[in-house]
Amino acid sequence: SSGNMSVTVALDQTETGINPVRGWLVVTEGEKKGTSFVIHGEQNSIGRGQNFDLNLYFDKAVSSDGNAVIAYDSQSRKFFLSPALGKGKNNIYRNDSILLMPAELSDYDKITFGTTAFVFRSFCNESFTY
Repeated sequence: SSGNMSVTVALDQTETGINPVRGWLVVTEGEKKGTSFVIHGEQNSIGRGQNFDLNLYFDKAVSSDGNAVIAYDSQSRKFFLSPALGKGKNNIYRNDSILLMPAELSDYDKITFGTTAFVFRSFCNESFTY
């Protein structure tokens, strides 16, 4: 083995060693069409850089200061999208409308950061949770 192989490792772990999937963002428009990003519980930071949970390194139009946060609320089993107010310098869009305040996400919502569009899908919801 050369030791140069790239391995994906979960950084945030629960006491069981697993950070469960709560939902996904799937790229539908842009350079990485077809790529998926996992949404975990609590706060998921989104931006261009290694320090973000969802690292959109490939889109130079995404803020390196952070563009947004997707939060999963385990009590209500709902997801919320919030712009990184006062941090990110780029607008974000939900269903082609600018998002200036936190908003609840629904399955198949279109979310746009920079030049990349995503479709949101929940895994945990009113029908299922861990």
